[in-house]
Amino acid sequence: MINPADVSPQTLVSTRSNYPAALNYFSEETMADLPEDLLIQILLKLPVESLVRFRCVSKHWCNLIRSPEFINMHLDHEKRDETILIKRFHKGAAETSLPLHANELLDPFLQNLEIPGLDFVVVDNIMQSSCNGLICISPDHKNYYVFNPALHELKQIPARPFDPSVASKPFIGKVGFGFDPTTNHYKVVSLAKFEDDKINIPLRCFQPRIYNLSTDSWREIDDEIPSLIDGPYSQVLFNGCCHWVANLQSHMSILSFDFSTEVFGVMELPDPILLENIEESTSLSVLNQRFSLIQQAEDNRHDQCTDIWVMEEYGVKESWAKYYSIEVAIERPLTFWKDILLIQGRYGRLVSLSLSGTEAEASAFPIFAEDYTMEIVNYRESLVSFK
Repeated sequence: MINPADVSPQTLVSTRSNYPAALNYFSEETMADLPEDLLIQILLKLPVESLVRFRCVSKHWCNLIRSPEFINMHLDHEKRDETILIKRFHKGAAETSLPLHANELLDPFLQNLEIPGLDFVVVDNIMQSSCNGLICISPDHKNYYVFNPALHELKQIPARPFDPSVASKPFIGKVGFGFDPTTNHYKVVSLAKFEDDKINIPLRCFQPRIYNLSTDSWREIDDEIPSLIDGPYSQVLFNGCCHWVANLQSHMSILSFDFSTEVFGVMELPDPILLENIEESTSLSVLNQRFSLIQQAEDNRHDQCTDIWVMEEYGVKESWAKYYSIEVAIERPLTFWKDILLIQGRYGRLVSLSLSGTEAEASAFPIFAEDYTMEIVNYRESLVSFK
């Protein structure tokens, strides 16, 4: 009997061939006699690109690889590496590039990610959230797309319906993207503030609506959300909820939205974070599978520094703990990846700060973008399809 540990992805897959090498590795008799559990363990080791080709092996393999059970197992496989997708805007070339990176040297293994059916040149923030291998893209904060880079699938979400009795156009919008495990549905929550056409003054509250990819429809949520912070990294997806830094009744907090219950909640910031201009200096992220916060601060000598807080028990205010205090102000933190903090530094250059040692060690990379245009999402490829 074949041991799946003895069969490597390199043995089974020829990445430069149009056909899987496994078609030659196994005879038809061997494939027919291969136990189902062993076949699954072998296939779970393979990347999405190879599995898409493997669907041509037989009807049985196609049904297996397309099944929701296998897709979930492949997504949760413990050895599946997390990569990062970096959005860069190049003013000189007037183009936006989306290369994928997978190692500490940040060498792109895909020079520029093509998005079929979507040709855009965007300076501002476009990548809203990444969930289970799907990325929510909003090039203009009005139109939304869901994109699976591994399958090269793009879905345009129907325009959010607006109430003409309230306003005719959104003034500003926030969007979150996530997954409801109770129904296996992917959802987009849109928070839009409107202008009153008669007096041309923005209304105070955000009005939420939710879109369900499975039903391809929008629904109203009977709630009003006070001011959210207009920052590129003032939101993060974690624990099935989308989070934003928010000004709730003149009190800075974290607003959450649960994609399963479709209910908004509030979490408190650490007590020491009582600084002015907090909305301009607070970013949310995930560090080592824990909800975290990056905060610009001042020490006792009024020197600028950056504090990294981690919520050790999700939802419990008392569990906030300051893990790192970096003696430099980080103007534009992007995200955590493995044990490093990625930031956009001077001249638009990508810089990493390693947090594994006693002191943060900086490394600069030959990756540039216009100031305040670089975005990064943590990405794990998947077979999740919305077709």
